[in-house]
Amino acid sequence: MALARPFAIAFSLCALSCAQSLIPMSDSSVLQVRRVSVDQKTVEVDESAKLTFQLTQPAAVQVKIRRGNGEIIRTFSLPEQQAAEIEVAWDGKDDVSQPVTPGVYLYAIETQSAGRTAQYGAAAIGGGEEVLARRFTFDREKNKLHFALPAASYVRLRTGIRGLPVMNTTHDWIPLEAGEHVIPFEGMDKSGLFNLRKHPNLDINLTAFSLPANSIIVSGPEGMAARTDEHAWVDRGASFRHANHAPEDCHEPRFSIAVPTSDAPAKDGSPVVSGIVPVRINIHADDEAHLI
Repeated sequence: MALARPFAIAFSLCALSCAQSLIPMSDSSVLQVRRVSVDQKTVEVDESAKLTFQLTQPAAVQVKIRRGNGEIIRTFSLPEQQAAEIEVAWDGKDDVSQPVTPGVYLYAIETQSAGRTAQYGAAAIGGGEEVLARRFTFDREKNKLHFALPAASYVRLRTGIRGLPVMNTTHDWIPLEAGEHVIPFEGMDKSGLFNLRKHPNLDINLTAFSLPANSIIVSGPEGMAARTDEHAWVDRGASFRHANHAPEDCHEPRFSIAVPTSDAPAKDGSPVVSGIVPVRINIHADDEAHLI
């Protein structure tokens, strides 16, 4: 997938003087960050994600955007703000106004007033729970997959023939918003030689795990965020294991197949066998411990 081209988006940062329209807060003697929301989960080309929150007391505010590995790529510092609604808009750029790579980013809010502090999102809030997609269907005429996600999630789509090994991973942990999705499906295997679309035993598997509540998806020019090893998986500490294993171990197992040597190989050198023959499957040494 193509990475994001430079975004033509202006950054805006403002504090809205609308305290008179707010619902009264309880316990205003304690500095707190409340009613945090983002108007859209995905930042696309020529758009910004607007983060809105409220303070119970006047305070100086910093909003930090970081990668899943903890690296802070954008910091917005606001002088003392009133106990009102505050809005920050992020355009998907870093501190030197360069567009960040597509993927998932976390936001955190830090406030300070007279020696008191309050935070929101110092670490990932939730995320990593399995999500069951709804209304998952394949339109064979239009070659499109339809499904709905009840929560923003990382999604993996794999395809093959029922009862046989997976033959292709078409989407490898792509972050998607909650809601309805329509994705083109060509139905080719990994080699590009076999079209599985019309096979009567076509098997399409969708697996999804939720994103943290304080996350924002940055999308590329083609409209879908790419997974990168740099920040695609949110670090929730040493105890976090996606699907009962570490994220770095999340890949298809590597193996090779050995068959008896044929006296008359095919033109491309592949062995030709017939009848019942022994087959040996050798699992890669680095993957063996995770499978056996």
